[in-house]
Amino acid sequence: MFDAYADVLTSGHTSDFINNATAGMQSSGLIPNFQLLLDNSI
Repeated sequence: MFDAYADVLTSGHTSDFINNATAGMQSSGLIPNFQLLLDNSI
């Protein structure tokens, strides 16, 4: 899961996949603050 996520980041795809991935991670409760980290870094 994280390898695929890293591949998307490094390959420069649109943020649509990133938004979907973070939403999925939030809904599964793995990384509740991950979206906050993204919001602060973008």
